[in-house]
Amino acid sequence: MDKSTIVDVAKLANVSVSTVSRVVNGNYSVSAETAKKVKEAVDILGYSPNIIARSMKNRRTGIIGVILQDIGIPFYGQFLKGVETLTESAGYNLMIASTYGDITKEKQSIDMFLDKQIEGLIILARQTDKKNIKELCQKVPVVFFGRRIDGVSVNLVYENNVEASYSAVTHLLSMGHRKVAVLNGPMNIITSADRFEGYKEALRNNGIPFDNKYAIDASVVTSQSYDDVVNSVKKQIQSYSRIEQPTAYYTTNSFRMELLLRVLNELKLTIPDDVSLVSYGEVLTSNLLPFKITHISQDHQYFGKKCAEIILKMIKNPEDNVVIEHVVRSTLTLGSSVKKI
Repeated sequence: MDKSTIVDVAKLANVSVSTVSRVVNGNYSVSAETAKKVKEAVDILGYSPNIIARSMKNRRTGIIGVILQDIGIPFYGQFLKGVETLTESAGYNLMIASTYGDITKEKQSIDMFLDKQIEGLIILARQTDKKNIKELCQKVPVVFFGRRIDGVSVNLVYENNVEASYSAVTHLLSMGHRKVAVLNGPMNIITSADRFEGYKEALRNNGIPFDNKYAIDASVVTSQSYDDVVNSVKKQIQSYSRIEQPTAYYTTNSFRMELLLRVLNELKLTIPDDVSLVSYGEVLTSNLLPFKITHISQDHQYFGKKCAEIILKMIKNPEDNVVIEHVVRSTLTLGSSVKKI
C-alpha cells in the first residue's frame, strides 16, 4: 500500500486539505465534530505528517543525525547527553543510528539521514573511506569524533588514544610489571586499534617484546554474547602456566574492565595483591569496589558538547570554510589497583 497523504485524509474525512493541516498541527479552530472526523481518517489511513515536506519553505528540518557504534554502551549515553545539552537549546532534535561496527550499516544510516534532509551529522563510527568522506562533507555539515583521517581535512574532535593508552601501560611498567595482558575489542574499531597501538608502543619503548598470548580478545558485539566473552576471557586466563601468569591487566575501555572484574572474582583473584589493574575509562560501579581502579579519566559529556558546538557553528555559518580540529587530552588518574613489584 502506498503511503497515505494529506489529500487522502481530506477525501476520507470529506474536508479541505487546509482543515486537515489545522487539525494535525494542533490548531483546533474547527468544530469538535470536524476534528473528530479528521482524527478518525488519520487513524484509518495511518497518516503521518511529513515534517520534512512541511519544512521545505524555510529549508529547515531541525534534525541533527548522530551515528555511533552501539547506543547500549554507557559511553554513548553520556556523549549524547552532552550533544543534546547544546542542540536542544538551539532548537534541534537528534536522530540516532547504531552501526555495531558494520561499515555497510553505517553507509545505510548515512543515506537514510541524507534522505531525511538532516541539517548536520555527527559520526562516531568506522567511516574511513576518503572518497566517501569528501563527498559526504560536500552534502551536509559533518563532525567526526574519533581520530585524524590522513589525507582528508574534516571537522574533528578526537581523544589522544595512543598517547593516553601509552601512559596507562607505562605506569604499570614503572611499577615493576613485565607481564601485562591487555583486554581489547575489535581491531576494525578505531579506538580499539589506537589504544592497542599505545599498549604495544609502551612495551617497545621499555624493551619488552610484544607477546600475542597476552592480547585477549574481549569483543562484545551483542548483549547475548556477553557470557560467551566472559567464559572465553576466563579460559584464556586459566590457560596461562604459572610462569606465564600476567601480574597486571590493562583494559581498553571501562566495559571490558567490568567484564574482567567478574572473571577475576570467579577465579578468586584479589586486587592488587594477586593482580594489578588499569582501565581506559572509569568503571561506573567503582564506588562499590573496595579499591579504586587506576584509570584514564574521560569526560564523555564534554566530548558530546564539543561536537555539538562545532556542528551548530557549521550550520549557522555554512560559508565558513575553516576546519576545526579539537584534541581532547585524557590523563591518568591514580587509584589503589596497582601494586609495586
